[in-house]
Amino acid sequence: KTFQVSGPSQRITSGAGTHYLASVSRDGHIVFSNMNWTSNVWSLAADPDRGTVSGVPGPLTRDLMVKFRPSLTRDGSKVAFEAFGGIQVHRDEVRVLDLVTGRETTFPSRGTPYMTPCISPDGSTFAYSDNLADGIHTFVFSGDDSSGREICRDCRILGFDSAAKNAF
Repeated sequence: KTFQVSGPSQRITSGAGTHYLASVSRDGHIVFSNMNWTSNVWSLAADPDRGTVSGVPGPLTRDLMVKFRPSLTRDGSKVAFEAFGGIQVHRDEVRVLDLVTGRETTFPSRGTPYMTPCISPDGSTFAYSDNLADGIHTFVFSGDDSSGREICRDCRILGFDSAAKNAF
């Protein structure tokens, strides 16, 4: 009645999402926004020679982590992308998804986000950068190698040549 806050606070929402921008009516009704944001990797058939797309876009991923920076092989059989989740404790990783078998391989970050994954045209090699305490470290992985090898510091791989032998 006085439009002054009085008494202890009491939680009125629960569950997933971010609850914000509440509005209260005179009779005590409350409305608020409940935001659940996610970003997934999607696929759409395209004809590059004609510059057209066909079919319906479809998600390749469905979990709640935010996905971005996808990199696709030339034949469309594999995609590498970064996945990020967590607020209090962040979780950042590169994933390589084999679109033929459905097998997904995860490579966790050891540093802070912004990994910029890049997969070679033939899918045999991929690279990503990791922001560690002493700077950016860039790693290359080939085949089933899960440890990779560091190839440079304070640099990023932006792509591979068509033979997948050289990075640039």
